[in-house]
Amino acid sequence: MDSMIAVKNLLAHWGVQRHLRVPQGISSQEIELFAKNNKINIPIEFADYLRSANGFGIGSTESSLASSDDEGFEFYALSKQKIIDPGYSIFCSWPYGFIEYAICVANSKKNGIVVQLIDNDRGYFLAKDFPGFISLYLENSARLYGPGTEVVVFKE
Repeated sequence: MDSMIAVKNLLAHWGVQRHLRVPQGISSQEIELFAKNNKINIPIEFADYLRSANGFGIGSTESSLASSDDEGFEFYALSKQKIIDPGYSIFCSWPYGFIEYAICVANSKKNGIVVQLIDNDRGYFLAKDFPGFISLYLENSARLYGPGTEVVVFKE
């Protein structure tokens, strides 16, 4: 799926959520500065998403519901993402299942893949890129909730 179509579909989905407040995206300069300061390589498709919507619920004092969608998923602003060495950024979680999702931001052939974290050294492969993750998310795929079959070891 084309990255901008995936982001458009994601924003449309978030637009019909009951309590969600989606902030504006961030600039390319902010993304580049974050990448430079953290010595990471943000995939183009993920940067497209960040320029359109930088997570959600940021700064909301109305309710904790504003920080999650109707299924309980939380997508973090870039500044709130935790970078796991060697180059994975935790961008999303599903607190009901204590599950975190990370995208590879390392300068490697794995750049862009999305995993469900097992621990700080391994994850279950979910998608080859961020648009693939968006597809799973929009389908409410069971793959997001259970352990996967293919384990990705972060250190090469």
